[in-house]
Amino acid sequence: MIKAWGSTTPLYFVAIIWAVFFLDVLIPGFTFDHWGIRPRSLSGLIGIAVSPFLHGNLFHLISNTVPLIILPLLVRLSTGKDHVVGVMILGGIGAGIGTWVFGLGGIVVGASGVVYALLGYLFGRAYFSPSLKSWAAALISLILYSGAILSFFTLNPYI
Repeated sequence: MIKAWGSTTPLYFVAIIWAVFFLDVLIPGFTFDHWGIRPRSLSGLIGIAVSPFLHGNLFHLISNTVPLIILPLLVRLSTGKDHVVGVMILGGIGAGIGTWVFGLGGIVVGASGVVYALLGYLFGRAYFSPSLKSWAAALISLILYSGAILSFFTLNPYI
């Protein structure tokens, strides 16, 4: 069954995060953001599963939406549709756990961990299983998202 989901799951995921964002905006005096990851707090553990669906503002949502549409296509180009869902789920959980353990504080929301997992998978695939397809997908993602990679080396206290 997961094979059938491989081609449409990223689109469903993007549709859900947009729906959650609009619900959050439309319900006055309420926000879903309190369900984000709270580092090293038991109440923040739920955020590991929920935070990829929550976004702080429209710019944040758009910044995650574009790569969440393009990068799964590149993963599919590189390896086939069977790996897309697994990379997204395991990447989101891994990023969430990493944020919970090593985060500096506050509430963390967003699907950036899933985006970085997809990027990391593409680069890892090109390195560990080199082929023309894997290298092409990695180079395209490097060209398109080199700014995201450089963000690892900049310090912005709100991101």
